[in-house]
Order: sequence, then structure tokens, then C-alpha cells
Amino acid sequence: MKNLLLALLVLPLVGFGQQCISGNCKNGQGTYTFASGSKYVGEWLNDKMNGQGTRTWQNPWEQYVGEYMNGMKHGQGTYTYADGTIKKGLWKNDQYVGE
Repeated sequence: MKNLLLALLVLPLVGFGQQCISGNCKNGQGTYTFASGSKYVGEWLNDKMNGQGTRTWQNPWEQYVGEYMNGMKHGQGTYTYADGTIKKGLWKNDQYVGE
């Protein structure tokens, strides 16, 4: 019984703070905020970041502007880190490959 009550209290919190705030975040162009506080503005395909887009993290401030495929950085893009370091070039499956 206690487990059931706990589940009923916790389940509404799953996904809390993440939502499509404008556009079409399934198949199209949309803006999505994540529970972590980051935000993605760009193209979507099958509920995943896909195509050109910008993801910005708030704490610490970081940003990736470029191509995505299946929810991962994939293609040409620029990642700016909180310390000012910039990685610009080719990304594959969320990993920086180089220029």
C-alpha cells in the first residue's frame, strides 16, 4: 500500500519542467525546454531533434548551434563552452570529430 501511495505521489513529477513551448516538437519546427533547464530551438523529426537547431544550457551557460540527427549532435556545428572554448567542425553521434 505504501508503494502505491508513493507511486501516485511521484508519477506526476515525471517529465516535470520539460515541454514543447511553441511550434511542432514532433515533426516540424519547435521550441522545447528540458527538465535540466536547457532549451532547444530547431527542427524535429519523430519526436527527436533532427536537422538544424540551437541548444542552450543555462548552468553553466553553453550552446551548440548546428546539425542534429536522432536527437544527437551530428553534422556541422559549433559548441561554445562556459569557459569560452569553442569547438567548430564535424560531429558524429554526439562526439566531436574535428574540422
